[in-house]
Amino acid sequence: MILPAWLSPRVLGAAAVLAGLALSHGWAYRAGGRAVQDKWDAAVVEADRLANERRAEDQRLAARAAAAHQEAAAAIQAELAKTQEALDAALNEPVPSCPRSAGDAVVPAAVWLRLQAIDDAGPASTARAKPAR
Repeated sequence: MILPAWLSPRVLGAAAVLAGLALSHGWAYRAGGRAVQDKWDAAVVEADRLANERRAEDQRLAARAAAAHQEAAAAIQAELAKTQEALDAALNEPVPSCPRSAGDAVVPAAVWLRLQAIDDAGPASTARAKPAR
């Protein structure tokens, strides 16, 4: 009996080898895809973990900055209250009277000497006095 060409042992053997290779390559392709996906998922999880750590550290820093700001604001408010009390006390004190004579005022030495010279010269020389430079 004569067999058709596609039923020959060589053709069937080649078909079996091709089917085996197709199955093994399909399995390897899927396994490689799973390995790559697993690595990708691990990298995403690690990136998320790092982002969460950074976010938590930023929140801690922001909380510390807010607390420091609140403390500074409270200190400023306390100092403002003290300053307001001091200002109110100063405004309630009577203003000291103006000095009545040159001896009652604090003046620079040059002005004091000029005033003394005018006093020593008397009222007649006041008109002749030259201004100090």
